[in-house]
Amino acid sequence: MPPPREISVPHGLSSQAVEVAVVAGILNVPVKKSYDPTQTLSQRDFDTMLAHEYISSERGRSWFPAERDGNVRYAYVDTRDHYLRVAIHMDPGVLRIEIVESKNLLQEDGRIHKKVPEWIDNLATHIQRELFRLAAYGTAGRPPG
Repeated sequence: MPPPREISVPHGLSSQAVEVAVVAGILNVPVKKSYDPTQTLSQRDFDTMLAHEYISSERGRSWFPAERDGNVRYAYVDTRDHYLRVAIHMDPGVLRIEIVESKNLLQEDGRIHKKVPEWIDNLATHIQRELFRLAAYGTAGRPPG
């Protein structure tokens, strides 16, 4: 199995901004212009915004967001023949993506299908892009996108 993939979080992003970037990256969509990363929402309002603006309204191209458990957001790829689920640990300063479950991906003896690291790298690239967009918001003073 490949080791967990780490992504540095730009300095100054709130945990809410990081999670928005993670969910937008999972879906491979830009962060909505209506989201202001300089504003902190109540947990209830934040969860409602995520559900309404991203999870229920967007369709991922390959990855899909799943539940959150504490500081871990889950994501998965589910095709007719293959399933991969990862945990994205959202710790201060760094995100860590690790495989938690797979089906039909030739996993044995600590190995997995050769395409899986590429899928995870693509996911990490999309998340990193959205983290940078939100970090730029703070320096440019305008909405991301």
